[in-house]
Amino acid sequence: MRPFERRAAAAYPYFKLAVWDDLFCTWKVIPKAHATEGAARRAARKPGRYVVCRVDESGKTELGPFTI
Repeated sequence: MRPFERRAAAAYPYFKLAVWDDLFCTWKVIPKAHATEGAARRAARKPGRYVVCRVDESGKTELGPFTI
């Protein structure tokens, strides 16, 4: 769903997965949006450090990091 479509449909909140980038020492957000936090966590397949980001109308909030 594109951002303008999401705003029109009021499809908030949604969740995104971010993976830790050791080279740049920052979280790299994976562009796929998920409807639930659980779906975002299940999308982490490779070993590494991850964080789930909750996005709503007021902005983005990072939930607790986890490691696989």
